Amino acid sequence: MQVKEWRFLDYGTLVEPAQGVLVLDVGRLLVPGVLDHHQEDGEAECAASLVVSHPTLVLDHLRGREEVTLVTHKSPDFDAVAASYLSLRLLEEGKVTLGMRKLGGYAKIVDSASLPRTVSLVDTPYTHLYAAFQTIPPPSLPGESREARAQRVGERRMKVGFEMMSKWEKAAETGEELLENPNLFRGDRDFEKSGKIVQEDYLSYSEDCRRARKGRTLLSTIDGNGLLPVDWLMVLRPRSFLLKEWARRDFTGSPSGNGFSLIISSLYEGNFMIATSPDSGTHLRGLGTLLNRREGERRRREGAPLLEWYDGNSPFFRYRIVANPKGGTLLSPEEVFQTFQEYISSLGPIHT
Repeated sequence: MQVKEWRFLDYGTLVEPAQGVLVLDVGRLLVPGVLDHHQEDGEAECAASLVVSHPTLVLDHLRGREEVTLVTHKSPDFDAVAASYLSLRLLEEGKVTLGMRKLGGYAKIVDSASLPRTVSLVDTPYTHLYAAFQTIPPPSLPGESREARAQRVGERRMKVGFEMMSKWEKAAETGEELLENPNLFRGDRDFEKSGKIVQEDYLSYSEDCRRARKGRTLLSTIDGNGLLPVDWLMVLRPRSFLLKEWARRDFTGSPSGNGFSLIISSLYEGNFMIATSPDSGTHLRGLGTLLNRREGERRRREGAPLLEWYDGNSPFFRYRIVANPKGGTLLSPEEVFQTFQEYISSLGPIHT
């Protein structure tokens, strides 16, 4: 199966199924030709694990075709790359193999931010892929439009990612574990390079931490039976591409010594991601409502289109993440932080 064309869409875009088109990790549907998990009625799976658990949604939709248009979101992440790779492999093999199933399962761990804090970051595939992403040419080239940049970066990420996914799938097929395994990277010059980038990223995290806001607060538990304390970290324009992973393992810089479980980060103006770790047992339900109230007030004053934050309302995320509206928030970082403070103040007295 050949890829006729790549298309990269904004997060949250609704996409209807179309002949000869496969939509992954975006689209807000789970039907033949569209496999997404972000919608309210989605499954508790990531896009890659949906491919291996629902292979007929790919196979039946594209049966008899020799080429496909692949659609995913802009700046494809591990899940988007893995889902795309696994879909093409599925179309080649006609069935789900052991290596494909293990790669899909690993992608689910990564996409849900469930990588155990004990896992060495130089010995797990996900960090090597993100390290390789750092070697892609500058964010924007002279005279390059935003859409052209998204296309260039997206296609390059897929190329780099497919090369790595192929190695990991083959290793998994022979019985190698993917979660933490130095054998996956030993003796490979590309992986030696990416491993060095991962190690050097810790220095960037240390710099980010020195200028970060941090504290400790209470959050509601997933089971709804009470509150639990968590350490939080807020970083604007982080230099570290593995910020959340280093933060979760920061046993010396976090207030409790258990690592940061709640991360607030903004990569650029208008961008925000607020997320709590699955292993903290907590959620952020209600924070999206407060942010949407403030966002709506600002947009009405400025006559801007009413766009909403994503509040994590899906079986996969269970309100553990909150993300800015498509196109970016109009709220300033200080307004976002004030809204966060309003939210945690409503939950209990332990917050700093």
